[in-house]
Amino acid sequence: MNALFLRALNLSINASWLILAVIVLRLVLKKVPKWLHCALWAIVAFRLVCPVSLESTLSLLPSSEVIPQDIAVAAKPVIHSEISVVDNAVNPVIARGFSSKAADGTNAMQVVLSVASHVWLLGVIICIAYSIFSCLLLKRKLRVSLMVGNGIMACDDIKTPFILGIIRPVIYVPSRLIGRNLELALAHEKAHLRRRDHLWKPLGFMLLSIHWFNPLCLIAYCLLCRDIEAACDEKVIRNHDKNFAADYSQALLDLSMPRKMIMACPLAFGETGVKKRVKLVLNYRKPSFWIIVTGIVAAVVLAACLATDPKKERVIAAPGNERDAVLSAGNEGIDALTEEMGVNSETKVSAASQSDNAANDPKVPEKATILAKFSSEDDKAAVNLIYEFVDSVSARDINRYISLFDEENKKEMLKYVDETGNLDFAETDRTILNVEKNEIPPYEKQEGRFEDAVSFRVTEIVKYGAESSLNTYEMNSGETIHDYVIVLEKGSWKLYRVSATP
Repeated sequence: MNALFLRALNLSINASWLILAVIVLRLVLKKVPKWLHCALWAIVAFRLVCPVSLESTLSLLPSSEVIPQDIAVAAKPVIHSEISVVDNAVNPVIARGFSSKAADGTNAMQVVLSVASHVWLLGVIICIAYSIFSCLLLKRKLRVSLMVGNGIMACDDIKTPFILGIIRPVIYVPSRLIGRNLELALAHEKAHLRRRDHLWKPLGFMLLSIHWFNPLCLIAYCLLCRDIEAACDEKVIRNHDKNFAADYSQALLDLSMPRKMIMACPLAFGETGVKKRVKLVLNYRKPSFWIIVTGIVAAVVLAACLATDPKKERVIAAPGNERDAVLSAGNEGIDALTEEMGVNSETKVSAASQSDNAANDPKVPEKATILAKFSSEDDKAAVNLIYEFVDSVSARDINRYISLFDEENKKEMLKYVDETGNLDFAETDRTILNVEKNEIPPYEKQEGRFEDAVSFRVTEIVKYGAESSLNTYEMNSGETIHDYVIVLEKGSWKLYRVSATP
């Protein structure tokens, strides 16, 4: 459920930019037909519900995924809003309060995320239950109704006409409603049916139920309800004269009713923004062709720029001298990375452990021998970083351990631990036999946030605390080849082990 909540949260954050843009655009495009305003909200609905990421070079969104899906298992959780002010303000707070603690095995972020996802689910259930309960109460009030026409029922206990039902919608009118007002009210409700508004409004409320935690979604739903009614009013009066518009406005005033709560249904004739609707009806002018074209173009541009995610650049660790400067940050970059990995002066035991292993096994080269193979100081710094990781990382710290893998390996590791509760795949001893720079990188990785990358192939002897198997391969002690990739990601150095070959 955590993954589902994070997905909804990211969709909601990205849709917020679109909601703000639509709110502004509604004010700018006052003269366009109101059905175009509804079309703008349809774009918002698509952004809120679309399960796949549609990428575009035209996208203006700062980030496609503000909250990483692996934030709960990251050793140092961060957000990626791509807005420096936000990231610089939020990430230090998250780092101080939610970094995993290997000593006591706690992970505050996992606890917070679990609680938040349950609260979110409870909110969704409450919203849907409220909608169902409201409809049941209304149906109870409508038990005594009389058929007065095809799909039209009259009831004594209602004050304004409305439509109820999704599959088989029915128009309900007050029994006292007769004459001209009845004719105009029915024209309005039938226009709703032709526009399929009895489907769009419940859909809007369903999306609000999912994104109830976002106040902008509440504002969007309220404005959607207003635009639905305004578009329906326009449809009714579009081909009539001023006298008809005056009669229609009077009917709106006569049948208006206060709206005390947000409703998923029904579509009531005089429920939403009556004063503004009367003003729009009396001042209605048919929009010109170019105004309509302008509105359509604006909607298309809005969809392309804010309903799509930024296109991720394909970043490949390039061969040879093209990446000689990848570690140009020098010792500062390495220190930042080792600090991020939790490696400090007390845990940097690489030289001592490697010397011990070399003394016990003649085929294990000295660290100095490995470093002598590289002429570039940046390459040597990278190799030092690999040594520090190999000898310092705690494989039993499941959160830090998993954070070093790509997405597929993360899923396999998490699934294994979740199903078995077994941490005995932990590596108890690792010794480097050889390090070579990957002149022709063995991988391609789709990561738009990577600014630079350099790769090394490392041959190691790995011993595990216990022989165990995951779903896809056995993890047995012995000689293993690992590809280590050091990347510059959002201004910080990070180390990834992207593949392992027994």
